[in-house]
Amino acid sequence: SVPTDGTVNVAAGEYEIEGIVVDKEGVSIIGPGIGGEVERAYVVANDCASPPAAAFHLHADGITLQGLDIDGNGCTHVVHTGDLSEIQVNGVTVSDNVIHGGTYGVTLSWGSIDDKENPNVVSGNNINENSTGVLIESAFDNIVEKNNISGNEKGIELSVCDGCGLGSPSGNIIRENTITEN
Repeated sequence: SVPTDGTVNVAAGEYEIEGIVVDKEGVSIIGPGIGGEVERAYVVANDCASPPAAAFHLHADGITLQGLDIDGNGCTHVVHTGDLSEIQVNGVTVSDNVIHGGTYGVTLSWGSIDDKENPNVVSGNNINENSTGVLIESAFDNIVEKNNISGNEKGIELSVCDGCGLGSPSGNIIRENTITEN
């Protein structure tokens, strides 16, 4: 168990996971990086049966997920922030990862909501080989920037959560992404 504001340093290697839920504020999960000659921490989802069927569920404020090569291995979501129920998160950072192998690479759901001073940020990732690279579903005031989003069926999708009563996503900033071959 990791305490609030704790850090998990993930060494280079291959890891099999079963739907990791991070529900303590300020937790950082930091891998060795994804660039150049760096040996990677390759994380493969083995079981993503629990809702919302994600390799990583980021369900608290201020979480950082950085420097990993994450294979969703068929999960609905590779990285999922917030929730389609009561869980609202702000200040989550997903950066400098390789994110692939899911229906949705990164999902910002309506729980990623309405805090312009402390937005969720998806930045500097390579998001590829998913059905949709980034899904912003009835979520507000998030930042998606400087990502390489390629080889997905869809690059970035904005959608409305049917039945949630929240309306269309708004206030999201999408800038300086390289989006190709989607």
